[in-house]
Amino acid sequence: MRARWAAVAVVGWSLACGSFSTPPAELHGVQGGTCATLEGTVSGHGEQVVLTVDGAEVSGVVAPADGSRASWSIPVSPGSHVVSHRDTSVEHTVVVPGPSARVDWAGFGREVREGQILDPIHLELVSPCGTDGFTAHVSVDGARVLNGATATDLVFDVGRPSQGTHQIEVVVLYEKLEVGRQTLGFEIGPPCTEKACRDRDGDGHDGVEAGGDDCDDDDPRVHPGAKGFPDPDGDGAIAVRQLDFDCDGVVDTSDAPFDCDETNPRIPRPEEPEPTGVDEDCDGLVDEGTRAYDDDGDGVSEDQGDCRDDDARVAPGKPERADCKDNDCNGAIDDGVTLPQEDDRYEPNDTRPWALHGAQKKSGFFGGYTTTSEPVTVVLRDARDVEVFTLFAHDGPLDLFHVTVRVDSIGDGLAYEARVTGPNRSSARFTPVRGVASASGGLEPQQLVTTGKGLRSDTGEYTITIQASGDIRPWCPLELTISSG
Repeated sequence: MRARWAAVAVVGWSLACGSFSTPPAELHGVQGGTCATLEGTVSGHGEQVVLTVDGAEVSGVVAPADGSRASWSIPVSPGSHVVSHRDTSVEHTVVVPGPSARVDWAGFGREVREGQILDPIHLELVSPCGTDGFTAHVSVDGARVLNGATATDLVFDVGRPSQGTHQIEVVVLYEKLEVGRQTLGFEIGPPCTEKACRDRDGDGHDGVEAGGDDCDDDDPRVHPGAKGFPDPDGDGAIAVRQLDFDCDGVVDTSDAPFDCDETNPRIPRPEEPEPTGVDEDCDGLVDEGTRAYDDDGDGVSEDQGDCRDDDARVAPGKPERADCKDNDCNGAIDDGVTLPQEDDRYEPNDTRPWALHGAQKKSGFFGGYTTTSEPVTVVLRDARDVEVFTLFAHDGPLDLFHVTVRVDSIGDGLAYEARVTGPNRSSARFTPVRGVASASGGLEPQQLVTTGKGLRSDTGEYTITIQASGDIRPWCPLELTISSG
């Protein structure tokens, strides 16, 4: 029995040695790091794995004996690299991103003469991983003007180069490894002697770079003795409201209206009701409030098919909702959806008003009252249904007193009346149609009723009444915001 067991053990050992071998090491996840590195992992069985980059052995890493992976990272210059390890023919081609340097100078694109004081040059270092570890060297015609700068936005002076062609060279290093180089050329013209060269803007004053006293020789409005704030079209609005016009070192300011077109005395003016392609009111928006402008910000204007450009929930392609609107602008209201016929949570409140949260007294030295705001969604069963709310508002000293009802969403073609009655029994009312306010009194476009200006301000309980104005489709949701202060 002992001999037979020994034979079996020997045979088993020989089979194991002859049937299995250690698999080769492998590279995994080889990629370009964001800061001038190659990165990846290696797996194996405890051996030293020698990495090869672009045909040269650069480093090694020990693979874990248990077959798991070990990370590695090698600094390289930006660009394309081929990575493998010495004991395999599998190669990985990887592109490593690098930083870039942007040079900005007012001298590019215009004539610069010998002897002129040149504007400073701005160098911006842009890197996919920030600027930690990066330095920049800048040379002009081989002479260093910046040495090892580390900021992201650098300013340097090139002095007064002589007539001829000159070069700016920018070298970017990452941990002493060159990762970027850029060369820019610029031309310096002959010395400035003629009047047209010394007084480029023709305002009668030579520029400071030509030895004169004009602090901005590209702007005829700016020179010593200038009165400032010119208005070429005579409309009382000006294009520049803050500038040192007279070169005295003090910035002049004006509160005159802004003019975005000094060639047209009719601008600025109120925006035209029809599209003109012109920014008449100089607010930076063209044709706002017209059919060509996307007023509700849903990406579609009236000219592009938006049938309710006052409501971002309505536009071609929008999903149909149970809200008494033609959400997809196909000409049918609530098609494909069922409008729930349920009372809102405020019923019955026709005779017993629903109490809303009101103004609360502040603590602290100055006291006063907080401003409150509460969203309300009402559903009227029919034209006789009425919704009544109450809240307390305090008109204290130095308070921004208000009671406001604002329309947030209203069904197509529907009209409601909102009435606010104050503690002194005076009241204000307004009827919104399609949710667009058109009443006088300086109301905001979405604002329904406001008190505190039209009413005699007073402290106490205010009553808000909402009811249908004329015919109404029943069970349509009306979304409001009621606020007080």
